[in-house]
Amino acid sequence: MVTTSNFDVTGHEFVAEERRLTLFIDSNVEDNISEMVIPVNLINGNFTFMLNGEELLPLVRTGGDISFITAEFPGSGEHRLDIVGTTYLPEFAGAAMLVLAASIMCIVLLRNSQIMVR
Repeated sequence: MVTTSNFDVTGHEFVAEERRLTLFIDSNVEDNISEMVIPVNLINGNFTFMLNGEELLPLVRTGGDISFITAEFPGSGEHRLDIVGTTYLPEFAGAAMLVLAASIMCIVLLRNSQIMVR
């Protein structure tokens, strides 16, 4: 998974049995935007998005091997974004955490390097 956003992803959780990916978010701005690329072999199908327990309706485009998601939501501070799919591949679940952790670390490092450049 790859995420580009104007907020920090401070943590994540993947629960294969629930086909749920949770992102823990910390934002310093009121108008949040994120673009996410989720491999269809991680979770797929009809997605449900819940931000702090309330449904969020982002733009979702699926094609080839990925789902491309654009989400916007208001509010600074801490948030929880749950992404639930209808399908996932169990054989990918073990590697999913490694891929997700590596992606989030890249985002954090890139964001920190951008802050230092300013």
